Amino acid sequence: MGKMTLDFEFEFDFHLLGISCHQSDYRLAWIINQALEIDLERKEDIDLMLGKNKEEHGLFSFYHYDNEENYTTINLISNRCEKGNYCGELKQLDYFLQLWLPESEEEDGTKSIISKLRTSPHINAVIDIDVESLKSKNNFIL
Repeated sequence: MGKMTLDFEFEFDFHLLGISCHQSDYRLAWIINQALEIDLERKEDIDLMLGKNKEEHGLFSFYHYDNEENYTTINLISNRCEKGNYCGELKQLDYFLQLWLPESEEEDGTKSIISKLRTSPHINAVIDIDVESLKSKNNFIL
């Protein structure tokens, strides 16, 4: 009997923002909570296999917000740990903000969030990232 393979491509139906910020993860979560009037909560760290041979464990802080009434989910993921980066091709960024917004608010909602975060004196930069262009895009499938 021949070998069967399953070919499956994930749909990246979220927006990804990169954040440059010298604050600790819990401090940034608080800043985002204040700016967006949400309640990001600390969850279990993301354990990711790193290195060329995927031999080392990297633990990345993870915060989550979910509002079922508004169909909104937001994740805050650190990009740095002692062992490496969550997204190796974007080493200059400190955090990622993963956004699932209602379809009717996607474009304006993302622009509004970027604008609100850029007003914080603690955040150096916020950029919109094209997830499809990343080599490590599968890391963002949680």
